[in-house]
Amino acid sequence: MRILLVSDSYAPEVSSAAGLMKELAVALHERGHQITVLTTLRRSKLREEDRARDWPEHRHEDGVEVIRARTISTHHPSYLLRGLA
Repeated sequence: MRILLVSDSYAPEVSSAAGLMKELAVALHERGHQITVLTTLRRSKLREEDRARDWPEHRHEDGVEVIRARTISTHHPSYLLRGLA
């Protein structure tokens, strides 16, 4: 089955939600599903060594296709900006 997982946090971000989304994606891939993750990349939630790294918008990680879309921050703007993001 083809599954699209949409999440505002995904590894390498340092948060419990990011870790859980990665575990879910990898587990579904190991069960034979084709997984695509659509996510953002917030540099504020990265480790120091990962902040300097250039993260491609599209890559395969652990058998999972990961697409990182550029967007505005969705955690502190107004509801209108959050909806547009």
